[in-house]
Amino acid sequence: MNAIIRHNTLAAIVAALLLTGCNAMPTQGERSPDAAANGEQARDTPHQDDAYGTSRNAVYLARDDDAVNARRQHLLDEGHESVALDRVGFYMDVLTARLRQELAGYDVQMEREGRIITLIFPGAKAFETNSAEIHPDMIPTLDALGQVLEEYDASLVTIAGHTDSAGARGYNQHLSEQRALSVGRHLHDNGVGEARIIAIGYGPDRPIAENETSHGRALNRRVELRVEPLTAT
Repeated sequence: MNAIIRHNTLAAIVAALLLTGCNAMPTQGERSPDAAANGEQARDTPHQDDAYGTSRNAVYLARDDDAVNARRQHLLDEGHESVALDRVGFYMDVLTARLRQELAGYDVQMEREGRIITLIFPGAKAFETNSAEIHPDMIPTLDALGQVLEEYDASLVTIAGHTDSAGARGYNQHLSEQRALSVGRHLHDNGVGEARIIAIGYGPDRPIAENETSHGRALNRRVELRVEPLTAT
């Protein structure tokens, strides 16, 4: 009888420990307190895409500018849709006109220099403070942009996140990457092919204004989207 009682007691203790352990395990998508404090957001585990970067939820995150160039060449080597050299000027002229038409009235700055179109989204109006969550006011702009980019699929889209110099450097670098990835995922969700999208974070390394003033820091907090044709040279 005593042996039976001891056996039943041990079984009950083991069951309780197993139940406690299951309840203590974090569910998918939850953040630990340390991760939240560091600004880290739960994401699917990234996998190595090549020697230069990783793919995160279908969007390629480049490590540096060399990775962007390598990714461009990779697409060409794989036979992705590209523009013939004698058609590049016309292609970019038409794409520029379409973007100006579709983005008219939206809060985005657009520049064209040669083959490259640059779109600048002010950080204060693009994201919540200290967050990679896209601000609701930015979503219609990205939706309109995605419609055009989906149509002109012989272009490469590089999304660069930038921050000011306030705060920890590691946090700023992470935040700039996550914001670039958020924009890339939104464009992908709107039909832009994932192979054409490259995200990269520069943190505070490429300011366009002085960080000593609040106005300068606000200008430095931004996302820049570069559109260029995929062509052999």
